Amino acid sequence: MSSCIIAEIERVLSLVKNVIDQSYRSIINGEKVPATERIFSIFEEHTELLKRGKVNKPVEFGHMVTIGQTREKFISYYNVEEKSRHDTEIKDIALEDHKKKFGSYPSKFTADKNYYVSMDDINQW
Repeated sequence: MSSCIIAEIERVLSLVKNVIDQSYRSIINGEKVPATERIFSIFEEHTELLKRGKVNKPVEFGHMVTIGQTREKFISYYNVEEKSRHDTEIKDIALEDHKKKFGSYPSKFTADKNYYVSMDDINQW
């Protein structure tokens, strides 16, 4: 076997060991294993648990994606998070990116409910 295949098998076995450990802790010990310590996919170990707050689907798995667009539907910003941050941080980054590209903050800003815009934010625009 080539050393690349052996290395890949060892990597996957390490992930499987982690999944067995977290399952044992959860099921046998009754411990609530934090999401930050869990592996949700041995094929994409960077997959995250995303609490979206949707009624029919309160939890999803994957990656946080942010897309910004202008009134004319031109995509002016996008980012696939390697590790999710809170929406308030993402909002600040997206707005600063808009200002850098267009010279000013947008006249309107619409987002999901988790994005928080304070009166200080509004006054700075």
